[in-house]
Amino acid sequence: MSNDSPATGYLRYSKSGGNNIVVSYIRNVVAKYHTLCNKTTSKGSPLLCFVDDDYFCLCDINNIAQCFPYNKKFDQCKQCLAQGRCIKGDIDTPSDYLFQSKAEVLAVVNVVQTANLRSEVKTIQNVLRNVDQATLSNQAQILHLSEGQLKLALELNNTQVALNKTIALVNEHASIVRQQEDALRLVLSQTVFLSTRLASVVHSIETYFIHTSIEKILSNELNLLFVHRQDISKVVDSVLQTMDITGDEIGSSLPTIEIITQLLVRQQIDFVQTTTAESADDTSLIGKLMFTSFSAAPNKNQAPFAVYELIPIPFNQNNKRLRLAQMPAYPGINSKSHQLVRWSKEEAAACDFLQMTTCRESPVRRKETQNDCIYQLLTDAKLEDCRVEYFAGKLFVHRVGQYWAISTINATKCHTVATPEIEQHLLHGNEEITISSMALITTMNAKSLACD
Repeated sequence: MSNDSPATGYLRYSKSGGNNIVVSYIRNVVAKYHTLCNKTTSKGSPLLCFVDDDYFCLCDINNIAQCFPYNKKFDQCKQCLAQGRCIKGDIDTPSDYLFQSKAEVLAVVNVVQTANLRSEVKTIQNVLRNVDQATLSNQAQILHLSEGQLKLALELNNTQVALNKTIALVNEHASIVRQQEDALRLVLSQTVFLSTRLASVVHSIETYFIHTSIEKILSNELNLLFVHRQDISKVVDSVLQTMDITGDEIGSSLPTIEIITQLLVRQQIDFVQTTTAESADDTSLIGKLMFTSFSAAPNKNQAPFAVYELIPIPFNQNNKRLRLAQMPAYPGINSKSHQLVRWSKEEAAACDFLQMTTCRESPVRRKETQNDCIYQLLTDAKLEDCRVEYFAGKLFVHRVGQYWAISTINATKCHTVATPEIEQHLLHGNEEITISSMALITTMNAKSLACD
């Protein structure tokens, strides 16, 4: 190396291969030494190295300055030949130096560059190793992500299958709901139709009861059929309260409304024309029917009468079939006052002698006399004042409670029969019964009589 530019503060230039390398003037700033490695010599060769008063720098293959501390006293020997280099030992001893040729300098430079290259190679290898590890890690992550994606795809597929099934079920349920809605609409329409028909039927029934009640009232068959079912209890309470009748007196053998009906003695129907105000509210209303009922309750202090039903039974006399004539159908007798009341069949048609003795027309009371047929019958006297009439039938049978009243021309032989099929019954002598021409008999143990 030569000292072509020995000025302090300036970079020297080195000569390599006979080519002078010109170094531009730069202040002593190490941070800017890297820019010098991008410079070229005057012949276009790349810069190999440069020195200044403090550093010795080599340019590597990447044009990066590799600088080392440099002491200028090492290069002050004048004994080097052949462009050699003196390396000082003891700075204060001029004879203590080491001669180094240009080849050795180049070898040192090569060694330094080789070491730097090895270091860079190791660095690159470490970087490549790190890159390999990062690649493996990335591959593992990619594989893991791929497995996760496969699992996710499988789950998505399962979810899609489940969603398809759910959609099918929803569609099926929607179809069922639509069918149910159609059925509900049908039921609703039928309900409306039935409601309309029911209202028509109720109206028809109410109208029927009103018409039937009017017809019966006009036929003198008093009734309360015209009263609405919701007003029956009010009518019963009003009648019982007006007549001062308690529940104990009524008993429970008959319904209360039936008893109230039997107490009716007169009814009338009137048509009342609507007023102007009522016509304004309902233009279809022309008038109203007004039912007026009259009831009569018996006197609690009235003397009681025992009422009987008379059944004239035919009897044989002088080879003739006769029975009592012009007899009352129902006589009533007061045992204390010996008063008598009587009803014919026509008069008793409007009376009830079975459940509750009621009669809308009270017969005339009269005193019993000895020349009265009924008096003679009750006292077993001679029937001098009774009238008779012919009876054409050969057999007379009439039921009286649990008994049977029988009248025949002659005595009759009968047999008891336990089976309803009389033709299949075998007659025995011990079962024979002889019935007189007039008899009141009863059959025991639900047996029948087979007579000749």
